Amino acid sequence: MIRALSLGFVVSAAALSQAQSSIVRFQSGNGEGAQDSKIYTQRGSTTGSFPTLAPADFSPTLSGEKAYRFGTPANWGVLAGGWLPNGGLSAGSTARWVGVDPDGAYGVPSHSALYAISFNLDYTAEAILNFRYTSDDALGDDNNEGLFIDGHAISNTKSPNALWNSQIDSFTNLNLRVLSAGQHTLYMNVQNFGNGPAGIMFEGSVTQSPTQAVPEPATMAVLGLGFAGLLKRRRKA
Repeated sequence: MIRALSLGFVVSAAALSQAQSSIVRFQSGNGEGAQDSKIYTQRGSTTGSFPTLAPADFSPTLSGEKAYRFGTPANWGVLAGGWLPNGGLSAGSTARWVGVDPDGAYGVPSHSALYAISFNLDYTAEAILNFRYTSDDALGDDNNEGLFIDGHAISNTKSPNALWNSQIDSFTNLNLRVLSAGQHTLYMNVQNFGNGPAGIMFEGSVTQSPTQAVPEPATMAVLGLGFAGLLKRRRKA
């Protein structure tokens, strides 16, 4: 009996560790019309950095205006129509440029800005972020990192380049640590140098490791009963 109960516990644990991983994918330029349906913004100055950001400083972003989708004039070469030469940030990508001004590709001056896109996770687990982008002029600034999760800075996410008309950059396998099930928000801090257009085009994903998943309460209850039964049988023995 001890052996049978022990085997039952091992099977339950194995089933838990093999839970289906959750992958959330996102990109700029969602939906139809002039504004992105999922990205909210907070304008900064026409040039320069935000002051040093604390978690509370991000809340106005989610209640701000939705980002504007925009293209670029035909004479802008590789970015004509708002797309990169290979069709986007990656083969087959449909990501588009977004900014905080309706005429962001043409208007002078434009603005530095925080961009926010929210997503839901199915269960609590260690989360990994992959993020590919091009920005005008740069992701991050002298005072702040480029990416934040739920208002907390993600280390080493400043843009290494500011050549927005040809440069694609990416961050791979960034460990976001354990995120709880439910809604989370990725923030992007895009700095404008004051020379006209400003904005970002991006695509990314958040992956949750199934081996790091925290079991749901019902699963924990089942495992607890298994332990209790095992201890009871051992006492009788």
